[in-house]
Amino acid sequence: MYGMTYMITFSGYGTHLHGHELGSWKDGALQPPNTAREKIMRERMIQPPFVLDSPQRPMVLDALVTLAGKRGWTLLAAHVRTTHVHAVLVCEAPAQRALVACKASATQALNLADGQLERRRWSQGGNVLHLRSSSAVTAAIRYVLHRQGEPMSVYSN
Repeated sequence: MYGMTYMITFSGYGTHLHGHELGSWKDGALQPPNTAREKIMRERMIQPPFVLDSPQRPMVLDALVTLAGKRGWTLLAAHVRTTHVHAVLVCEAPAQRALVACKASATQALNLADGQLERRRWSQGGNVLHLRSSSAVTAAIRYVLHRQGEPMSVYSN
């Protein structure tokens, strides 16, 4: 494997708002709960939250597998949940480009399936962890595959 290894996470639109009781991430830092901020974020939403149903989750997973194959990336693990997506991948692309490519591929697959081109699918941004050691990669894979609750749409290389 060559390139950088990342754990990429992105959430469905409106499913993980800043200020949530479990905290939220901003600029790489965990933000404390803030009910007033969460309320403001919810009021600013222009569509209902986007939650992936059981037919959509495998579509997103297939889109990630296909993207990795087309770009020559190595997808080590992925888990598509109802409210978010995790992927551990090795690629030559910069972190933000890899995140954008994953979200775009997932969006394209969903748009082709349901034709809802105006639907907001994902929250702005996402989180990318640079995995700089084999132990960090192993821990990320374990987290993605086994620490997300009941398995939904899962890929393991």
